Amino acid sequence: MSGQRTQTRAGGVAVRRTGPHTRTAPPHRRPWLAAYAAQLAVGAYGGALGLTTGFLDLPPNLEQRLPFGSPVLGAVALTVLVGVPATVLTALAWAGHRWAPDAAVAVGVLLVGWILVEAAFLREVSFLQPFYAAVGAGLVVWGRAKAGAAPHGSGNGSARAAPPR
Repeated sequence: MSGQRTQTRAGGVAVRRTGPHTRTAPPHRRPWLAAYAAQLAVGAYGGALGLTTGFLDLPPNLEQRLPFGSPVLGAVALTVLVGVPATVLTALAWAGHRWAPDAAVAVGVLLVGWILVEAAFLREVSFLQPFYAAVGAGLVVWGRAKAGAAPHGSGNGSARAAPPR
């Protein structure tokens, strides 16, 4: 088989075989998505830290509307529902993992859901809510557009097969 090149798939990563040596193609990193998700994660962790330390002091009427009147519980929810998923998306996008588009959709849906629940609890609108809802919607749109695309280096050049004639 020396000198011949064949394209095979192994665990979602393209592999080229040339003679007795096997070389794995590098993953298709998504640095822009990783940066986008990392900024979201940093914002979520910063917001959670501000809530727990009192740096982001909520007015008493807003604090009463939080579950159990606890900014710390709000910070934990912000970390678990926004910060951690955005961190996972950052890692997947940077590594070029094939699940990055699906994870982007999931993180976007979680973020929009978080904003809706937050607005329902607080019953006040901040300029950050529409901003982060748009960030979440952007993740959903991007992820859905990329989820059906052919993997980088698959060689078919198309996200979908041609219809049968």
